[in-house]
Amino acid sequence: MKHGYPNDRWTLVLVMQLIDRRFGVSYSIVNVRRLLNSMGIRWQLLGPLRKRR
Repeated sequence: MKHGYPNDRWTLVLVMQLIDRRFGVSYSIVNVRRLLNSMGIRWQLLGPLRKRR
C-alpha cells in the first residue's frame, strides 16, 4: 500500500488528492499533468487488466 492507496497505479486524480492532502495546495488535473511533465514524469494509459469472457 502506497500513501494509503491499495496499489501502485496512480491516476492524475490520485496525485491531485495526494498533493492537496500532503501540502494543502489544490491543483486542477491539467496543472497536475503539467507539473508531472515539468518533473520529467510520464504516464501511460492502461487497458483492462484482463479481458472478460
